[in-house]
Amino acid sequence: MTKKKIHFIGIGGAGMSGLAEVFFRCDYIVQGSDIKKTKTTDRLEELGIHVEEGHSTENIEGMDYVVYSSCITEDNIELKEARSKGITVLRRIEALNMFLGKRDLIAVSGAHGKTTTSSIVSFLLIKGGFDPTVFIGANVHFLEGGVCYGKGNIVVTEADESDGSFLFLKPLYSVCTNIDKEHMDYYNSMDNMTSCYKTFIENTKEKGVSLVYIDDPILKKIAKTSSKKTISYGLSHDADIRVDNIELLGLEGSRFDFIYKDKLLGKIELSILGLHNILNSLPAIGIAMDLGMEFSSIESVIGDFKGADRR
Repeated sequence: MTKKKIHFIGIGGAGMSGLAEVFFRCDYIVQGSDIKKTKTTDRLEELGIHVEEGHSTENIEGMDYVVYSSCITEDNIELKEARSKGITVLRRIEALNMFLGKRDLIAVSGAHGKTTTSSIVSFLLIKGGFDPTVFIGANVHFLEGGVCYGKGNIVVTEADESDGSFLFLKPLYSVCTNIDKEHMDYYNSMDNMTSCYKTFIENTKEKGVSLVYIDDPILKKIAKTSSKKTISYGLSHDADIRVDNIELLGLEGSRFDFIYKDKLLGKIELSILGLHNILNSLPAIGIAMDLGMEFSSIESVIGDFKGADRR
């Protein structure tokens, strides 16, 4: 069977480089281009992925697919050439869906906390033996990068709300960490943004679950009217997943009681700092539990999570 050839425009980007690597490990012939080479593109070339510095129409000759990110404008010469030649052109999120196939997706969206939350989910599932494929927009200690190709049926990714591309996803588990007045150049109004978050939650598969930060008033309202199964989390006493007896331990992290549907399950110790990271850990723990990971196992390993580097 002839291997399919796929070209990534802007292959050095955090999201694009990870996707290119996974397609390469799935036995595609992968190449790409970017304005300049970086440590990221150097690593891709070490894997065996050819990277061209600069964009040229010659770069896409013989390709079956051309993938581009939201950073690439329509006047890009490679994108224009691909369209004129009838090559299948995919947005990054569409290429991710092509990779997914029948795999189950965990998609984490929100104004803040996406990277840490998706990193904790990934860490727990790897430790739990689920062998997930992971796409994270930062370097994390347990991956030595931001991507991991697993043989399991689960894929974990950050879901980018900045350009509405998260609406292309159909996750088994969706997570909404919070909503903030950002990316107004795309949304124009908070009403439009709220509508998109509502659609993201509604796009959760019928057998799936949406985990929603209940202390965000907009998300709380969305969750109340959602047709999908939702698990709320936060500090509020009416949250399905909540915490009690919080101890912020300075540079040593934090300790707190983990409560699920008013039942105290045990005490969680985190090595990452701050109340915000306690909140980031809650949906990750909830997903791991829902997938069948024992709480005692979560307790024993989550303290080894060391955080994610800033991009």
